[in-house]
Amino acid sequence: MSKWTNTATCAALALAAVGIGPLARSECWARKMVVGPLHSGTGASGEFRENIVGAPSGLTGGLTVRGEGLTPGKTYTVTAGGTTLGTMKANRAGRAKAAFLARPRARAQGLATDPRGKVLAVTDPDNTDPNSEDVMEGDVGDPTTTGTIPCCLNTTDEQGCSDLLPDECTAAGGTAVAATTCDPDPCPGQGGTPGAIACCLSTPDQQGCDEILPADCTAAGGIAAASATSSDPDPCPGQPSDGETGAGD
Repeated sequence: MSKWTNTATCAALALAAVGIGPLARSECWARKMVVGPLHSGTGASGEFRENIVGAPSGLTGGLTVRGEGLTPGKTYTVTAGGTTLGTMKANRAGRAKAAFLARPRARAQGLATDPRGKVLAVTDPDNTDPNSEDVMEGDVGDPTTTGTIPCCLNTTDEQGCSDLLPDECTAAGGTAVAATTCDPDPCPGQGGTPGAIACCLSTPDQQGCDEILPADCTAAGGIAAASATSSDPDPCPGQPSDGETGAGD
């Protein structure tokens, strides 16, 4: 289980990355953004972000899934606990992104099940071998898990604050901190690719905003987003996110 909590303003917690509008301040802190890694034995890598909340009228919020190192042009299936959420298609650079919302809008797909506490997997629908590994997978933290502590991580695979059980923190090479929660983040200065910038891309292969190094942005024909330090919320309006797959794709 790995839960990364981003410290951000109320507007950033409003799932701007997947197209949800602003929240009332009373709702904001109930929707804590959780980020976790997707691991692979095939050279691919990725992450998920979710800020799903249970409500009397049902689930609200959503989930985004990103991947890279995928087979260019291939469409993958995204599942949570064995339930199919939808698809994501890799562009010619092998990158893909898909958004799933409890209340679908724009290019986002529906959220067929609550992924919290389940294994999130990206699979190859053309692979019929039942014994083969998923292309990528990761555990979406269960908010009902008790006994977790804020753990500062700063490794190749994980950075920032995670709510982990003490033995999980130690096993991950993390450090327990004198805090009761990851919100606000007690591990400042961690996370993200050092030197990365928000880059606006608009080519046949890549569209939208991506957080990459300046040299990679130039090489991809992108333009640095003025006064933006992150792709969340997207500073490149009017463009679909890099490799994003919507319900109609």
